[in-house]
Amino acid sequence: MAELENTPGVYKVAGPMCKWRLAGTIQSGRSGYVRRETSWLTNSRELAAMLQDERVSLQGKSGWYRHVRPVGFQKVRSTQIYPPRLMYAILRVVRDQLVHRMELSSMDICTAGPIAEEPEVYSDEQWKTYYDDVNGGILPTKLVEDARQLERDWVAKEGVYTKVPREVMESEGATAIPLLWIDTNKGDANKPVVRSRLVVMEATKGKKAKFEQLSPEKLFSAMPWLEALKLLCSIQATQQRSSRGAELKLAFWDISRAHFMSKCERRLFVKLPEGDPDRHTHVGLLQRTMYGTQDASHLWQKNYTDLLAKKGYVPGKTNPSIFYNPFDGSRLFVHGDDFVLLGDQRSITEMDTLLNSKFTCKHVATLGTEAGDSQEACVLNRIVRITEDGIEIEGDRRHAELLARDL
Repeated sequence: MAELENTPGVYKVAGPMCKWRLAGTIQSGRSGYVRRETSWLTNSRELAAMLQDERVSLQGKSGWYRHVRPVGFQKVRSTQIYPPRLMYAILRVVRDQLVHRMELSSMDICTAGPIAEEPEVYSDEQWKTYYDDVNGGILPTKLVEDARQLERDWVAKEGVYTKVPREVMESEGATAIPLLWIDTNKGDANKPVVRSRLVVMEATKGKKAKFEQLSPEKLFSAMPWLEALKLLCSIQATQQRSSRGAELKLAFWDISRAHFMSKCERRLFVKLPEGDPDRHTHVGLLQRTMYGTQDASHLWQKNYTDLLAKKGYVPGKTNPSIFYNPFDGSRLFVHGDDFVLLGDQRSITEMDTLLNSKFTCKHVATLGTEAGDSQEACVLNRIVRITEDGIEIEGDRRHAELLARDL
């Protein structure tokens, strides 16, 4: 017990049981509340503050209670039974903490789980079902498990977090943020391509304490307008040639796991994912941002802006996700993890080298008329194609389906 009491992050407090209406009766027949001082050990600051509060009742009212000093059987019995008010207060604090850490939803609060006396009807292994978190529907179990293992291996290889003992986190008074799997089919029903991503469930600004909240600018990430794509297509069709006299082309890149690419600037701990043998004794200390951390998109924008500046790209004054290079006249916009560049072949080659020097990226297509160029490409869920009359953009088919369904 002494070792546990001296463990970092453990609080020892004491408080009177009369606060919780612990009642007793003495030999004369007079009843009253038993003051008995009780000591507690807990790793919750909120629970410690509630238990050691001297005279504040459950409703926030203060007052003095009439005490009795039980003897004999009553004295023994009073040390064995905790009053319902105390149990309710403890559970309420635990519930509030779970809600604050986003481990318990509003719906979960209103539902009841199994009780200890009920045997398990089935195990998770027997009834594993995975759902598409983006498109809906059931996903093939084997493909999801393979995709999750691929994600775990990549996270470990890239050093997204380092494992540290739970005691390190608790000594700093911190808590581990839960992780969530997001599974989706990037293909179709006939040829499913399942992708799984680990997402951090960091609390939103409104649910954080003031000292934990980030300033508004650290939560912001600029996005280009759709007109930026239309403008690049218009310039390609009308200007046709770069300042070097070469053909203007549209090139598209997709950055894999963009929000994992930036260095984490805060000291954040996360729970280890399912399947990790150390998840009960260790936590992860983030070295990089992850999807779900509040400042991930802001740091990602800062990351690629600094990289583009090395090649002379200047961000726009009205929108920092749009760039212009005054040395070769190339133009670029960044939409999340998609890069779209208008320039000649030399500019495209230089951009491909620059992006691959720091990120894991895929050169999706180059739209042009020379040998080896594509005549159409998909960007932002739209089809951009070169025709005899110029360049056309086909709208998002999913939007068309929604409009047709609602007619």
